[in-house]
Amino acid sequence: MEAKIKGNRRVSGPPPVDDDVSIYQVSDLSDLELVSLLSREIWGEGASVSGPEMAVHLSYGGLIIIAKRGDRPVGFSYAFPVVVKKETILWSHETACLERDSGLGFAMKLLQKRIAKDMGYPAIMWSYDPFVARNGYFNLVKLKAVVVSHKVNAYGKIEGDLQNPNLPTDRFIVRLDLDREGTDWECQGPKEVVLSDMDGSPVVAEMPIGLEGPCAVAIPTSPWEEVRLDSDLAMAWIMAFRTVVSELFARGMVAVAPWTKGDHRIGGYLFCNPSKEEAGK
Repeated sequence: MEAKIKGNRRVSGPPPVDDDVSIYQVSDLSDLELVSLLSREIWGEGASVSGPEMAVHLSYGGLIIIAKRGDRPVGFSYAFPVVVKKETILWSHETACLERDSGLGFAMKLLQKRIAKDMGYPAIMWSYDPFVARNGYFNLVKLKAVVVSHKVNAYGKIEGDLQNPNLPTDRFIVRLDLDREGTDWECQGPKEVVLSDMDGSPVVAEMPIGLEGPCAVAIPTSPWEEVRLDSDLAMAWIMAFRTVVSELFARGMVAVAPWTKGDHRIGGYLFCNPSKEEAGK
């Protein structure tokens, strides 16, 4: 499978998920309308992207990928250039597919990574909800992205958002450097649990001065899709996680690894305070 980049240049895409699936870089305006419709179906009217908006980015450094099963669109990835600390990188704003656990999302991200590198971008960054365990596993374990910050209420409360109805949109910001994968940082020593799940509710532990980590920060044991149905419980988790993670970042710690379970889910995040030598890698 191949995707056009610039002029006659081409780059190989990932192997097909199956014979009926095609994944390619969008270059035709008709595909943008399909992406926009799919975005509304998955995210809702308030959180979807428009065709005209994507058309601008398509002409000026953006990258849009679509996945089709036959003629039916089943997934997409939408990214555009942004400046972060005087460095122009590719911001992957939305990636979604209708077929969960099909390999489509991973295949689209692999193609995005390959094309972005060919376009000259040094890195791809994006945000994700740290409470959605499968997304944490996908981003940190499969894609080997690195958490670089925690953004409080990144998008505000979005009317019509099917994924996060009436909740603050706190997000982890992750970075995938295109010249290397992951990080060499390792958290050594026994874990200090600073946020835990006690019968479904968050419990914050006192963090003493001089705490060096590794520190373990839990997310709900129950799937977030179920927890968020109880708005009071969801808000309690969001505020507890926000308090703990903000304090850990303020102390110079970084999220280096998820707690992995055996079912492609994670139970939380592991923070540590890397040495200056490790932080410079």
